[in-house]
Amino acid sequence: MRAKDAIQHVLLVLFILLSLLVACKSGKKGELPRPAEQVVITFACHEYHENTYRRLADQFEAANPDVRVQLVFLEPASNLSEVVSRADTLTMPYLSPALARQGRVRDLAPFIMADQTFQPEDFYPHTLDSLQWDGGTWGLPFAVNFTLIVYDKEAFDAAGVPYPEPGWTWDDFLTKAQALTSASSVEPTEREGEEVLRWGFVGRPHDLLPFIQGRAGPLVDASVEPPLPLLNQPQVAQALGWFSDLALVHGVMPRPSVEQSGQIDAEATRLVESGRAAMWSASTRNWYAQGLGGALGHYSQVKDLLNLSSATTRPKGFFDGSFACV
Repeated sequence: MRAKDAIQHVLLVLFILLSLLVACKSGKKGELPRPAEQVVITFACHEYHENTYRRLADQFEAANPDVRVQLVFLEPASNLSEVVSRADTLTMPYLSPALARQGRVRDLAPFIMADQTFQPEDFYPHTLDSLQWDGGTWGLPFAVNFTLIVYDKEAFDAAGVPYPEPGWTWDDFLTKAQALTSASSVEPTEREGEEVLRWGFVGRPHDLLPFIQGRAGPLVDASVEPPLPLLNQPQVAQALGWFSDLALVHGVMPRPSVEQSGQIDAEATRLVESGRAAMWSASTRNWYAQGLGGALGHYSQVKDLLNLSSATTRPKGFFDGSFACV
């Protein structure tokens, strides 16, 4: 009897242990295994971009359920030093080597090298290069805006002036502007007394920077610390003179006056919308919003302006963009 009792006791213990093991393994009926603890990363952007980045964050979270993206909104007046301290990752309009050398942003090169799906050729030429120095990659470009020359095809057709073509030069730009100012689509002459009926080129206040940088190159040497302004260089003075001569010497661009101060952009818009501008500049950010219909063509700023050849730290030429940094 004792042996039989001992065997029954052992079997009972084994049954209890087995029951506990099954219970621990299965849990309550319908209960899902608890997920691993989520990693939370913060992503800083401007509040007016919330919808855009929220959608992207949702897509990222769906593909990476162990990661949650928390958006952090930037103040409009935040300086770059404040911006990079607000979040793990962020967008910013400009990244200087000085900021990277201070250790404020992380080198992305090791992550890029470890990612076999990363293809540098996916980026617009030279945009990724502009964020590479000191052997590292300090950001990823995700938006680029170019300054373009927009032109009125009807004005070109009426004056018998060929449309701009790839490879046109500063001299070509000036020649066309002169022909378009002096030729007439409806009158024997484009000038009626002192009033110009149509300008070859209508400039805006923001035109100065892309024209000057396009002809003279960067206005700041960011490869040294602190960054060195280059405004006293001869090529900058020459570029300023060339742009001023469009109005003062060649008469192809309206001459701004002191009385127009603060109203120059509005006057330029009025001339464009009234058909009195053969060419004008606009950013890819907003040129399409001018609503002037299919009669408009648009072409890259003259060849030298968007020549994205290599420079010390940024491409020669003019573009602005937004970058993602860690």
